[in-house]
Amino acid sequence: MLKKYMFRPGINRETTNYAQEGGWWDCDKVRFRSSSPEKIGGWAKYTSEPFIGTARALFNWVDLNSEDLMVIGTNAKLYAERGSATFDITPIVNTSNADNPIHTTNGSTTIRVDFTAHGTNIGDYIIITGATDVGGVLAAELNKEHRVTAIPSADYFEIVVTTPATSSVAGGGGILVVVDILLAVGLDVGVPGTGWGAGPWGRDGWGSGYPLPVTTTEQIRLWAMCTFGENLLANPRGQEIFYWQPSIGYSSANRATPISALPGASDTPVYSNWIVSTDQRHIVAFGTNPIGTDDQDNLLIRWCDQEDPAMWTPTATNSAGDLRVPFGSYIVTAQQTRQEILVWTDTSLQSMQYVGAPYTFTLQTLSADISIAGPNAAVTVNNVTYWMGKEKFYAYSGRVETLPCTVRRYVFNNFNFSQASQVQAGVSERFGEVIWFYPSDGSLFLDRYVIYNYLENIWYYGTLSRSAWLESRVRGKPFAAAYDGYIYQHETGLDNGETNPPSPINAYIETADFDIDDGEKFTFVQRVIPDIDFEGSVEAYPQVTYAIKARNFPGGGFSNEDVRVVSKTVEAQIDRYTTQVWVRLRGRQTAIRITSNTVGVHWQLGATRLDLRPDGRKS
Repeated sequence: MLKKYMFRPGINRETTNYAQEGGWWDCDKVRFRSSSPEKIGGWAKYTSEPFIGTARALFNWVDLNSEDLMVIGTNAKLYAERGSATFDITPIVNTSNADNPIHTTNGSTTIRVDFTAHGTNIGDYIIITGATDVGGVLAAELNKEHRVTAIPSADYFEIVVTTPATSSVAGGGGILVVVDILLAVGLDVGVPGTGWGAGPWGRDGWGSGYPLPVTTTEQIRLWAMCTFGENLLANPRGQEIFYWQPSIGYSSANRATPISALPGASDTPVYSNWIVSTDQRHIVAFGTNPIGTDDQDNLLIRWCDQEDPAMWTPTATNSAGDLRVPFGSYIVTAQQTRQEILVWTDTSLQSMQYVGAPYTFTLQTLSADISIAGPNAAVTVNNVTYWMGKEKFYAYSGRVETLPCTVRRYVFNNFNFSQASQVQAGVSERFGEVIWFYPSDGSLFLDRYVIYNYLENIWYYGTLSRSAWLESRVRGKPFAAAYDGYIYQHETGLDNGETNPPSPINAYIETADFDIDDGEKFTFVQRVIPDIDFEGSVEAYPQVTYAIKARNFPGGGFSNEDVRVVSKTVEAQIDRYTTQVWVRLRGRQTAIRITSNTVGVHWQLGATRLDLRPDGRKS
């Protein structure tokens, strides 16, 4: 008999495979659209040159000249992107103008650079300008960016050039050589046992997680970004806030500067863990220092005067001020929504609302018993905020709710909690998806994703390494940062653009086991009638592979498998694909696995029909 199978949309791993009969059990690089599974779209390389470090933040806006700009925050650099070209706008945090600060050693490529109380670490970047030839090392080799390779003293450091010196010089380079020290390079991987939640979080090392800013050297480099008018505000976690004005020019000569350097600056935050720009034209800093001290208070919120990002001193005539969160040990993150700012601490969620003079903002506790995986684990779409917490997912649409999840155990039973601070949330509005990239157990980087489809209230997952994600309403398609140093535009093409030429996206989906008569009788499968759409494929002969598998008991392995290819041809402008596939398969339970691993192919599944017949009751 022919039997049609329409499987429930989404993946469910909260039950056993056999108990999930009639649904989908496993997948990779597949989404559901109109309840039907299909291969995800491809991605293409967007930026032309690689950036340095691991990107943890992507931010997009349009300035007053209608320039479409994106900023990339990595653990080592801050870049601005315009027209797929990137330029370095990393802040300069210290400068020396000294006479003859450069020392060479005959036959060595190591250069000593004098800089009193430089405060650098090995791996930090510095820029030399204005130097002349020293000891046979040409000025062109000296006057550029370098990386610090050694720190023998607090008053000098070492760099390495390409050409060995031909003589030893104890101080050269000319008068007033400028040495600029760039913002210190941040950690790329969390250090278990320091920072975030070190202590009582509990389960399987979650308490060894990360990244509460104990010191700036104990946390991974994370960025909070927002705009004030057309200008960018960028806050590396646990440090001061920087300001970048695109109107000055789009080049590396125009670097971000501290807001403390703005005209009229007063009591600007020395430290901040997160920033938000409000509709009322305030900049709000979270986890900052009280006025008059350099001591960071991880529960303190401060904001500047309205319309003035440089004025943070409260007076009787301005709206600058502060609040302290009453619950938790530290502020994790904050996010501007339509009518409020949501503020997460390690144990609570607060609503911060603008109320005007004299208080400006007030706080209301929404929940005193929640968690959040990391500063980038929350995202808001269609006035609903979703976030990943400790072993569960949450949603807020006026009240806090635990989000039912059919893949919760699958995700959190294979999760490296010591790297939870890396978790990245994103949105793909075109498909109604909220996506979280997370580190699997044993991985130091984000190598998996889980998706909640809020249009269909279903879940699915896969493997993909992305360190940052941006849904750009200006640019139309999502952008993501990969670990190879490039930005990729997703939902572009059909293939993996990380290689040249593009390589196939290996996608698959597999059903849970199903049977007839609840497994009372053996089933013989002799024919498959597929229902599949290859619309959108650019390959002349696109194909997928159907694997029909059978086993006798839920606890047993698959005893036999028949693999067949379903392909499409185009003749006289009519699409034709395999009408039926003859197979020979016997067992109590059957499962179907559909895979594709060729370039230029897109597919969507419909209803599959199997030609089944009972085949006895022999055990």
